[in-house]
Amino acid sequence: MKQKRDGKILINLKLKNKKKEEKPKGPQWPQYDTCDEQTIVRRRHQPQPQPHPQHAGDVDVPPPAYGGEGHQPIYPNLDELEAVGGEAGTAGGMQTRHQKKEAEKKQTKKQMMSFLGMTNYCRRWIPDYAHLTAPLQELMFKKEIPMHMKLEWSTEAEASFTQLKEAMTQTGALGFPDYSKPFVQTVDCKGEYMVSVLAQRFGMQMRPVAYYSIRLGPVARALPPCVRAVEAAAEAVLASSTIVLYHQLTLLVPHAISILLLQEKIKLLSPARHLSCMAVLLEQPHMTIERCTVLNPSTLMPTEIDGEPHDCLVECSKVTKPRPDLQDDPIPGSVFIYVDGSSTKSESGKTQSGYAVVTDTETLKAEPLPPHYSAQAAEIIALTEACKLMTGQIVTIYTDSAYAHSTIHIFASQWENRGMITSTGKPIMHGDLIRNLLKAIQLPAKIAVCKCTAHTNAKDRVSKGNAKADEEAKSAAKRCYTYLTDPVDSTFLKEMQDSAPKCEKDKWTLKGATVNPQGYYV
Repeated sequence: MKQKRDGKILINLKLKNKKKEEKPKGPQWPQYDTCDEQTIVRRRHQPQPQPHPQHAGDVDVPPPAYGGEGHQPIYPNLDELEAVGGEAGTAGGMQTRHQKKEAEKKQTKKQMMSFLGMTNYCRRWIPDYAHLTAPLQELMFKKEIPMHMKLEWSTEAEASFTQLKEAMTQTGALGFPDYSKPFVQTVDCKGEYMVSVLAQRFGMQMRPVAYYSIRLGPVARALPPCVRAVEAAAEAVLASSTIVLYHQLTLLVPHAISILLLQEKIKLLSPARHLSCMAVLLEQPHMTIERCTVLNPSTLMPTEIDGEPHDCLVECSKVTKPRPDLQDDPIPGSVFIYVDGSSTKSESGKTQSGYAVVTDTETLKAEPLPPHYSAQAAEIIALTEACKLMTGQIVTIYTDSAYAHSTIHIFASQWENRGMITSTGKPIMHGDLIRNLLKAIQLPAKIAVCKCTAHTNAKDRVSKGNAKADEEAKSAAKRCYTYLTDPVDSTFLKEMQDSAPKCEKDKWTLKGATVNPQGYYV
């Protein structure tokens, strides 16, 4: 039989003949091949009590296996490691720690993706891996570039690359999971990133079992810090599930997760995401959630000197609303304002849009809008104009639009935090109008935006005011909207007409257009 070696393919007769040999007794290393793009390594059956001292500080030693009687650790003898198929210039295809540390910067997107793919295999051994590699990810994906285009390195990316190489060369300090002991998992949310440590008690201290870190999605990143911690906790529990395997787990978080999920008024998560977080965090019998306000941000281990006590519900309400004193109940003694927007079709099929801002006795403002504005856009504009008219005053504004009411109370600040984009990265509808509303909402001295029922035909004060706003908005929509346009330069107009095809100019002539002394059609 033949043995072929080209750096990628290896047909090893020894592997086939090895099956016929009698396996030695006692604890052994299982025979298998580990391969990557550079190296194929065969570990032989050779029990050793410790790594070879000649290579102990240079070559990365594989973790010990456990087997045999007493579950004693088994280390490979590095003299028995056979590396084949390696690239020229390396010692048999194996890279030492010094070689990894001195690795050159990756020049292309393809090389960087290959490098991060290799480091991602070790992410459980590297604390805060996601945050560490973020500048390198930004080099590749901040803008669309081909796979073979050279990367534009920044100072932050170079520092991240150096730190990542340092982390790859450090000796891991993780323990093996002991399923006779309960697990403890600490979770925190550092800005846009979830960081977590799964640990078990070892003597008087906690010994890490695995590190976890990911960057949260765009929707989660726009949430208030306390609600963002709920998303981070759910991601951490899912990440550690492959090790915990439904054994006893205590989850330590610096926020009141249970209260946030069970509080009905906090509607910051979509119904589907809310149910998903509840299923992961509150409905698993093996898991206990404890609030830990003293969480060391460097190690994620509880200490007695770190942490900041706070009320999660109060903090969420402060961050969610565009201004802390924004209310959803009427302010006693304030000016009552009613707003409405309208967008309907005329008898000829044209869209008519408008808005109105009224009080109990008079109409403050009622204007038509461009026909492409929808009813929702008209409602946002009406609310914005009401805030501008009430600058420096104490006002209660009533609207019958659920869209306008929920936008200003819940979603506007979140959309602004993530740059007015959706979870898919697309711009939200009416982004510019919502930005104007967020600026205008700061103008009154005190303000409450309240929701009222539309078209009730009731005789109370709010119903009559809302009906008046609805009538004025429809009346304003029927008026002709006047566009104010800047005069067009005759030279620019002539250039545009000259670029038109001959058939288009013939149509102009058939409809009566003539060329004036300046040389363009009128």
